[in-house]
Amino acid sequence: MKRLLSLLYLLFLWGCNPSFLDVKNNKSQFVPSTLTDLEMLLNKYPVMNTGNGLGIASGDEITVTDNVWLALKKLQDKNAFIWNKDLFEGEDVSDWNNPYQAVLYANLVLDGLQKLKGKEQDESTRLKLEGYALFFRAKSFFTLAMHFAAPWADTDNEMFGIPLRLDYDPTLISKRATITETYAQIERDLLQALDQLPKQVPVLYLPSRACAMIMLARLYLVKSDFEKALTYANMALNEGYSLMDYNSITPGASYTFPANGIGNREFLFFENANLVEYFSKTKLTVPTSFVDLFDGNDLRKSYFFTKVGNLYQYKGSYLGSAALFTGIALDEAYLIKAECLVRLGKNNDGLKALGELLKYRYKPGTAPEYKDMTQEMALKLVLLERRKELYLRGHRWYDLRRLNREDNLKLDLKRTVNGTEYHLQARDRRYTFPVPDEVVIKSDVLQFER
Repeated sequence: MKRLLSLLYLLFLWGCNPSFLDVKNNKSQFVPSTLTDLEMLLNKYPVMNTGNGLGIASGDEITVTDNVWLALKKLQDKNAFIWNKDLFEGEDVSDWNNPYQAVLYANLVLDGLQKLKGKEQDESTRLKLEGYALFFRAKSFFTLAMHFAAPWADTDNEMFGIPLRLDYDPTLISKRATITETYAQIERDLLQALDQLPKQVPVLYLPSRACAMIMLARLYLVKSDFEKALTYANMALNEGYSLMDYNSITPGASYTFPANGIGNREFLFFENANLVEYFSKTKLTVPTSFVDLFDGNDLRKSYFFTKVGNLYQYKGSYLGSAALFTGIALDEAYLIKAECLVRLGKNNDGLKALGELLKYRYKPGTAPEYKDMTQEMALKLVLLERRKELYLRGHRWYDLRRLNREDNLKLDLKRTVNGTEYHLQARDRRYTFPVPDEVVIKSDVLQFER
């Protein structure tokens, strides 16, 4: 198994750089032979539980000082912040490599499980591992699509989905699927995973059934299929989990929440953002205008942020550390439910769902009770609370992409860095990341020109 994992580490380039294809390996030598071997691959959490970082850096959630930006070593970290067209400038791209490495592991597991079908006495374990692998592949494809595929419903760029690697064979040359094909594959994987995932998992690095439900709700939300998004959000809320009452927390000096989600009842799935240099606690600055959006009775204001001099720093990650949490928690299901109900014309029901979340975020007896709003007002309120609740959790970039489709919700971004003002207009092509140059050179993947 040790030799196998060493070979797999080399094979991660399969997702981004097929230069090793000059050496034709026998596929069979890479196939694990037992359920235990396959489970070990899925438990490689540094591979399977890492999310995107540059999307967070490109959004409107953070600022960095000029001195910090000028001192950055990685060009892509600098470029993401100013929305430069040439985002990577030839650098290695972890936000592309990492999810495709997870897809490779998932495909190896799926292939191995198929070969063990009917040969193992423990069929329930085989099916469960298959559910895990399908979830990890779908999650990775979703993350890639939110950054490297053109936005959903962009009919002019329908051909710019992502490469859908469904086989671990390194000799296969990558090419883009369409946007429709990309979303359809994510949906298929999640629906099949849902049938096979357990209700409870032994560790938070593995997905439960509720995780697949929330991922499906995310997917349908991005597609503006609010009926289906609502269905799966409700299913997740009926799985027996509950929200953490922020009034029960005694905030620590450095970090508010327990380490790695342990003891956080609403924490369902561990994932941390891919590291960007200015995600460190001392370099990342929270816009004061954003902190001012929180009511004085809202515990999130003091639990998420701390003031140092005239600036605010972030201390609220559900990982209880400087790492940013991009995983899955139950609060997201409440927010999806609230938004979908409002969009379906059930304003008061949506506001009630929002209130069920907010009562656990405010000091006792101070949570606002909203009702009898117009649909436009209710929707803007729900979206504001979504922005506040899911701060720095990897949602904002794809929220901007989907909301920019609507004229009354689109947003133009701007910021000034080192005396230069930068702009990102709603629906700008820079909302889609370019594929790394090495991929375009050595595959059939077409570049998205920004």
